Amino acid sequence: MENLTQRHFYGYEYVSDSEIYITTQKFFIYELIDLQCYFSKDIDIKKDFNDKTKWTKVETRVFEDKLTGEEVYQFYFSVKNDDFDGNGTYYVKFYNVFLDKWTWSSIDIDFSDILKVNGSLLFRYVSFFRERFGFLVYPIDLAVNVLNRVKNIQFEDPAFDIPDLKEPFTRSETY
Repeated sequence: MENLTQRHFYGYEYVSDSEIYITTQKFFIYELIDLQCYFSKDIDIKKDFNDKTKWTKVETRVFEDKLTGEEVYQFYFSVKNDDFDGNGTYYVKFYNVFLDKWTWSSIDIDFSDILKVNGSLLFRYVSFFRERFGFLVYPIDLAVNVLNRVKNIQFEDPAFDIPDLKEPFTRSETY
C-alpha cells in the first residue's frame, strides 16, 4: 500500500427500493484516461487492498457538463438489496496509471436510511405505520427477520465430541 492516499467523493442514486448506484465524482476526459477504478464490499482495507480477487472493475458513463458543454465522465456501480445484503461499507480504489499511484475511499450504505428519503410510496406507508402502530407491525418484522436469518445459516456437518469415561478411583476406562 505504498503511495496510498485516501480521498475522492462518493454518492448514490436511487434506482428502486432494492437497487441504488454508487457514483464517484465526475472527471473530464483528460483526467479519466489515466484512471482505473475498482470496488469491493466489507473488506479489511489493509489486508485485502492488493488482493485482486476481492475487487471488481467499475464502469463509466458520460454526461454533458451544463456549464462548459464538455463531456464529463463518472464511475458508477449497482448495489442491489434483493436479498437484504446490500448494506455495508463499499471501498472504491483508483489507480492513476500516469502517476503510478493508488487512492481510495469508502462509503457506508444503509438501505433503510436511503429508503426513508427516496423510497417508494409503499415503503413510506409501511414506515408511517411502523412508527405509529409498531405493536401491530412488530410480529411481521420479527417473522421476516427470523426467516432472513434462517435463510442465511451456513449449515455444516455436525460433530460430536464424547469424552472418555473413566472410573474416578482407579482411572480405568469404563464403557
